[in-house]
Amino acid sequence: SQLTEEREEQERKELQRMLLGHHPDEGKKKEGKGEDTGRSNLVGKRLKLTRTFRDPETGGLYERVEYIRRPAVVDAYIRIRKNKDDQFIRQFVAPDEQQKEKIRREKRRIQEQLR
Repeated sequence: SQLTEEREEQERKELQRMLLGHHPDEGKKKEGKGEDTGRSNLVGKRLKLTRTFRDPETGGLYERVEYIRRPAVVDAYIRIRKNKDDQFIRQFVAPDEQQKEKIRREKRRIQEQLR
């Protein structure tokens, strides 16, 4: 549980850095022209995300469509999509088998406490 929280916190901080435009290997930003990385062209644009979920009770799949309007978030999604391959993104999002087993055990423990 604590490991999951730490991992989520780390991922949240990494996404926050990406939203702010900071990169780990980046030093001080150069001043002058070229500072705006094209966010002005993202103003007014929307990003359509289709997320697929699995219903835990029935096991069926369902989709939910979300529209992202904030230019910084749209920019972050586009940057991640351009720089990372599909395999990396799927691996980053999906928990590994060990994490899944830990979540299952935690659910069982909570259910036993409720009985």
